[in-house]
Amino acid sequence: MATLKVNFISPSPAPNSTVGEKISVWGNVALTGGKFLKLASVMVQFGSGGQSVKAIIDGVSWNCTGNVAPNAVNGPLQISAFATVSYIPQGFPSSEPEAISATGTLPVNLATQPIATVLNLNGKWASGGIPGPAIAVSGNSIDVDMSAYNRPTAHGTISDSSDIMVTFPDDKAYTGKLLPPSEIFWSNNSAWTKVNTLFSSSFDFTANGATPSPTQAVGTASVQGAPNSVVVVQPPFTSTLKWVEINGGQLPTNGASFVGNLTAVNGPGVYTFSASLFVPTGSSVCSISFQSAQGDEAMHIDFTSDNKVRIDDLTEFGSFVRDKVFLVQATLHITATQSTAVVTVSGNGASGSLNYTLTPPGQRNSLMFGAIRVWKGFGDPGLFYATSIVVTH
Repeated sequence: MATLKVNFISPSPAPNSTVGEKISVWGNVALTGGKFLKLASVMVQFGSGGQSVKAIIDGVSWNCTGNVAPNAVNGPLQISAFATVSYIPQGFPSSEPEAISATGTLPVNLATQPIATVLNLNGKWASGGIPGPAIAVSGNSIDVDMSAYNRPTAHGTISDSSDIMVTFPDDKAYTGKLLPPSEIFWSNNSAWTKVNTLFSSSFDFTANGATPSPTQAVGTASVQGAPNSVVVVQPPFTSTLKWVEINGGQLPTNGASFVGNLTAVNGPGVYTFSASLFVPTGSSVCSISFQSAQGDEAMHIDFTSDNKVRIDDLTEFGSFVRDKVFLVQATLHITATQSTAVVTVSGNGASGSLNYTLTPPGQRNSLMFGAIRVWKGFGDPGLFYATSIVVTH
């Protein structure tokens, strides 16, 4: 006589462990007394009144994620999996397939109150120093936005104060160990580091024609130059955002700058900068500097009159298209011995990327990186626009 056993396996929650309202489970089936043909179906019930979810099947294995009942109370909870297998009875090789069903159970303890984790999971994270994933926590459930990698959103749960479990739909499930102050170490031996936003511009709540607010979304701002040379505008091109207009005026010009001051000077580390720019026809050189809070420059990027990108007046690469919005990104690897940068332009015809080693004066000043300056220099007439200026560490 055939028998069927339905198992819950790792990385399912351990029996009698604490779970939140969203639970991911994995399992398999084992048939004795017959020839296994197919795991036809698995339905998982997440406690009394909870979701009943059809599991994803792969051979003899299965997995799914579901929610407990909205009115479920803290305490014991039983998850059950009802599986049906088609098989050929032992000793009857020519007989018609038969079906056999069985139920497996997993006892857990529900904690609808959020589990306090040893670090704050919410926010952006970096893999290999490059920001990408964004985690959002609701109760003890986790959603991971992977759109930066053109991957689907992943879902998971907080297992306890130091452990999480996340299922990536295009890959598989991984457990993560939370390592204070700012790291997740995954079961595939990769690691994510928490991204700390040091500056983020905000122009949308400033009146058109007004000087940018000293208080930005993150960090502070100041301006330099003649009156009305740096103002917030609804730009003369299609955009849902407000932009800062930096106007060097006509010759002779005195220059104009928007300075974004970071919330902290953190010294060595990996920093990322990004901003959207628009350079109209007729505007001369436009620039972005990475500097100390006192204005000592580590590196600057020029967007030249012949539509090239130039670093520190030394190295040209790539190109941009005037009268089009394009994206500027820079990843700075700042160390005590030798700082480097990867600068990239992209979007609407802009293209190019360069690995750059900072010069000796810039190397010294990079260790005090504390501000971004978006500017028009002396003798550089015309204007340009910038928005979505962000620095992370």
